[in-house]
Amino acid sequence: MKALSVRGVVALAVLALTLAARPVPAGAADATALHEGKHEGAEYLIGMPPAWNGGLVMFAHGYEGEGPGRGAVRGSPLASHLTALGYAWAASGYRSRGYRPDWFLADTLALRARVIKEFGPPRWTIIHGQSMGGHVAIASLELHPEVYQGGLIEDGYGGPSRR
Repeated sequence: MKALSVRGVVALAVLALTLAARPVPAGAADATALHEGKHEGAEYLIGMPPAWNGGLVMFAHGYEGEGPGRGAVRGSPLASHLTALGYAWAASGYRSRGYRPDWFLADTLALRARVIKEFGPPRWTIIHGQSMGGHVAIASLELHPEVYQGGLIEDGYGGPSRR
């Protein structure tokens, strides 16, 4: 995997510190427009603040188990903090269940393209992944460095481990 640029690391650190240091003002997230629907076979959510500053966080959720049907869409756990600070976020439910990070990476990129079509291009995009979504985030950073300026990976699967 290619190392993140100094600019990407700094941008991610600034975002993390900003989110941790500032409380969400009462009623700030109330004006956020929540867009939902289905895009290329996957349910999605997009949180767009009333005064978007151009920052976009793509959220990749974790593994839901095997089985038929699409995955369930989940909003970013940072949604209220992000939109209160003027950042947009988007989350795909994925077009299937199971463990298909390759498909889910494509689903996340397709949703980002939809955000661009509906709202315009972001100034920067960070990917946030939890659990299996961490695998999606790692692969996204490695395979699409031109798209993402940083990432936040929580409990990402990076390969076999022994305990």
